[in-house]
Amino acid sequence: MMIRKISVYIIFFIFISVFIGANTEADDYLFKEEVNDDFWSVKVYGDDEDYTVWSEVNGMVIHGDRLRMKVYGDDCKKTAFMTSFYTVENHPGIYELEGKVINLRNAGIREGAESTIIASKAIFVGEMGPIGHIVFLDLGGNHIDVVSRLFLNENQITLEMLDNCHSNLLCFVPDDFKATDYFDITQNKFSMLRFHEALELAQRKCLEFKNQ
Repeated sequence: MMIRKISVYIIFFIFISVFIGANTEADDYLFKEEVNDDFWSVKVYGDDEDYTVWSEVNGMVIHGDRLRMKVYGDDCKKTAFMTSFYTVENHPGIYELEGKVINLRNAGIREGAESTIIASKAIFVGEMGPIGHIVFLDLGGNHIDVVSRLFLNENQITLEMLDNCHSNLLCFVPDDFKATDYFDITQNKFSMLRFHEALELAQRKCLEFKNQ
């Protein structure tokens, strides 16, 4: 069962961080690892009383659309995944996507790997730059041990936005949604290099700040 646990406050903080990008200083974080392209790293946002631990990696198709994993819970063993899709299509109904379910196909790169379908939820839509918009998607989450096993042998994953139902068996919300009407790029790829090391560090940092 997927668990959804991403607050509007967190989305707003990440949105601002994405928007100001290069102007974000190390002092704005309680902890921040060195960031290298295509390698997962850990950041801790907030302050000692209200903090959030994220492990994240850049997108390989759209660099700024990162795949993020929140580590939280009393024992720091819960996770919640989130990503975003930037678009310059300027569809007049772009803001109506907020709160809607959007199906994503999650595929690895191993030969013969099976695709899985994620019923993501659009939780925030905002303007991004002079001509674009950004849509944040809640991908759900699971126990940290389940997540670790799930990506044990993956070097890269691909998230592809789907048009309504691509089959009768794997259709969560049948409607007339067509991804290319809203998004000029409907697929992103993410490296899984250093994913497990970052996962372990994120859990340690979560416990460290919780026990302060």
